[in-house]
Amino acid sequence: MGPPRSVAVVGLGLIGASLLAALRARLPATRRIGIARRPEIAHRALADGLCDEAGSGVELLAGAEVVVLCTPVDAMEGWLAECADLAPRSLVTDCGSTKAWLVDRATALLGEGRFLGGHPMAGRERSGYDAAEAGLFQGCTWVVTPRGGADLVAFAPWLAVIEALGAHLEVMDAATHDAAVAAISHLPFALSVALVRAVAADPAWPQARRLAASGFRDMARLAGGDPAMYAAISRTNAASMLAALDRLEVELAVLRARLASDDGGEAWYAAARELRRELGRAGRVDGEVVVPGDKSISHRALLLGALVRGRTFLGHLSPAADVVSTAHCLVACGVWLRPFGEGKVVLDGAGVGTSLTQPAGVLDCGNSGTTMRLLSGVLAGHPLEATLDGDESLRRRPMRRVAVPLGLMGAEVEPSPAGTAPLRIHGRHPLRAVEYELPVASAQLKSAVLLAGLAADGPTTVVEPAPSRDHTERLLRLCEVPVDVDGGRVRVTPATPQPFGLSVPGDLSSAAFLLALAAARPGWRVRCPGVTLNPGRTGVLEVLAAMGAEVRVEPGPDAGGVEPVGDVEVRGAGLRAVTMAGELIPRLIDELPVLAVLATQADGTTEIRDAAELRAKESDRIALVAAGLRALGAECDEAPDGLAVHGPVRLRAAALDAHGDHRLAMAWAIAACLTGEDGTTAIDGADCVAVSYPRFFEDLASLTG
Repeated sequence: MGPPRSVAVVGLGLIGASLLAALRARLPATRRIGIARRPEIAHRALADGLCDEAGSGVELLAGAEVVVLCTPVDAMEGWLAECADLAPRSLVTDCGSTKAWLVDRATALLGEGRFLGGHPMAGRERSGYDAAEAGLFQGCTWVVTPRGGADLVAFAPWLAVIEALGAHLEVMDAATHDAAVAAISHLPFALSVALVRAVAADPAWPQARRLAASGFRDMARLAGGDPAMYAAISRTNAASMLAALDRLEVELAVLRARLASDDGGEAWYAAARELRRELGRAGRVDGEVVVPGDKSISHRALLLGALVRGRTFLGHLSPAADVVSTAHCLVACGVWLRPFGEGKVVLDGAGVGTSLTQPAGVLDCGNSGTTMRLLSGVLAGHPLEATLDGDESLRRRPMRRVAVPLGLMGAEVEPSPAGTAPLRIHGRHPLRAVEYELPVASAQLKSAVLLAGLAADGPTTVVEPAPSRDHTERLLRLCEVPVDVDGGRVRVTPATPQPFGLSVPGDLSSAAFLLALAAARPGWRVRCPGVTLNPGRTGVLEVLAAMGAEVRVEPGPDAGGVEPVGDVEVRGAGLRAVTMAGELIPRLIDELPVLAVLATQADGTTEIRDAAELRAKESDRIALVAAGLRALGAECDEAPDGLAVHGPVRLRAAALDAHGDHRLAMAWAIAACLTGEDGTTAIDGADCVAVSYPRFFEDLASLTG
């Protein structure tokens, strides 16, 4: 379903006027209606070409397919009443920063299914019509708060607008939204006001004012906002702000106690540093890093170890939070699994169809799409019922693509109405053998079907549109399961996997961030021994070499006799632009964010194409990488399936957000090392690197220190 034919925007301040400008730029065929309290603003919007029709009268609501309320939050209830009278068939949404009270009032006034709470996280210190900019929503998070799945279906045209504007869609319930923004938006502006008031009441304020520099200015900046807006937000989100204030008072009490003692509170300060990393320019990069065990192989080794009939030993297992999620889910399904040293695990399986038992509760996959998709394939072949769920990021990722083939095999797999988690599975044994053609090149989807094929009544075949990493096929052979590969066709014959032992090779995707950093400057060097050299993963090495870096690979003995392993060293050089497209993309999909960062240092325009799958990862990596690069001072163009990055450019320090995406956090850390000499780059939410590489910052520091 495409975008709406007409949109009425009520309130033409920063958000409303920017929305009209963005609609004009991105969706020129959509009729734009502007409604402003002040007639002169409406006239300006019309004269500036932001809208096709403008005024101050409520009668303009009647011509809109979608009405967007961009007024102060305490004015929205009156406009909802007007919509009920004058636009009884229109869908209504908003851009306000408090949701629970508004969703309740909208439902009472409009009825079910006509209102979708919305909040683009795109505010600025400057407000008003003159502050508007068409690119305001590019790369921002746009929260929607449906009352149920039906709201998302009804509002599909508006969700298409959000996507077209380049925003990153986040779905959550209204109460969760209000609690979150109270902590990260509403409480901060109140604290900024409190700080200014407290400092100004100090007798030394005249002197302090003259001494105030960037630290105080940064903390006091929000106090310069609109008092009426702050008061309206405080009235409509008081409960969540009070809860956040309670938590802050606990932390202030801890600080007071630390200050009264002799330790100075170092541990207290350090804990916050882990959440917001600040990184500066690297003067020199040189060294060797042994990266953690490969995440993809670790997932698959655990799952197959649970399906063998006997005992399996695994070493150098990835410590990533994603892999821990897989282990926890297996234990919840009755698998005997025990650690016996750092990175070492022993587990017992009872055979395909019998190893897993009915879990007592929901299986928490955390942030791990690999856990959810591959475990779905395993559970599908067991006669049990299970529900798989995860965090907000995982709940955004597409799961219908795995439900379809497993359903064809006879399992009942039901995602949410949006096609995402939670995923409800009713397995059966045996399953029906199928031949399934993948809609996209996806190692996770391929693996889910192959693992389910172990429990089928005959050979199961997967047809790939392009090659993807083949860790599952290699490990199946290690378990003595018959696997035949003929071009893009992979066939597995049902068999009981045999027990095995495996020392997991290092994760090339984790090493890639450090290797890319080495490539950026002549004289820089990084060596990563013992990493996987699986052909489905080495695309990043090919690109680094094509860009001009010196890439040395020393092959070693295969892990388990099936996974190629070796040492990789990269030395920096002057870089040139390249094109990444076609069958290369599945072989470096996880490394594209850092390669985009590296492209800012290359001579010419680097193009990334055929990578639309990046929009369905932990975040919309295309939009967020583009926004982050621009914040760093780079020039790039965003396309539906990729990016064009123009280089070389001297990056500047910036405040960046990982958006809960571990690959973005690591890419921004590498970008920080490539910035100019002045300033530091702050990365909010950088602790999410634990999803794949918990000690990333320590290893990075060992190379740049």
